[in-house]
Amino acid sequence: MRLFLLGFLTLTLGLAQEPGKPAEKPKESTKPLEDFGVLIKPEIEKKLVLNAEQREKVSRLSDEFREKSIELRDKITSEVEKIRAAAKAAEKENDRATRRKLAAQVKKKLDGERDLKAEYLPRLRAVFTDEQKQLYDKLLREQNRPPVEKKPVKPPVPAPG
Repeated sequence: MRLFLLGFLTLTLGLAQEPGKPAEKPKESTKPLEDFGVLIKPEIEKKLVLNAEQREKVSRLSDEFREKSIELRDKITSEVEKIRAAAKAAEKENDRATRRKLAAQVKKKLDGERDLKAEYLPRLRAVFTDEQKQLYDKLLREQNRPPVEKKPVKPPVPAPG
């Protein structure tokens, strides 16, 4: 979903096009947006070797997450369209400050997907055993995707002295 939203942001804020020049079509991605609405990838779920009860719980969470992701995407899309219209007006007036402010608003909207995933991750992890949690974290690290879960920040250790 993040890829979809970032692509949408790029298209939305691509306001530097010369007037009268036809818009270039963005290049099609060769990889589909397979992560959209996916709480846990099937290959990771398989490696965790979940029992029947765990699979049922993960399936329910995944379905709920997918539905909320679709709702969020639809909401974000309509809100970003409104921001895009305002950005076009700001472009005509050459108002860079307003365009920056609108870009920040779009970024904030796009962070909603990450927040949604962070909301569901503790619920997903609660289904796993301790060993499965460790394996899950390891598999995410191997994909260069650390867990989304927000961890408390440790205060700095005072210097001896």
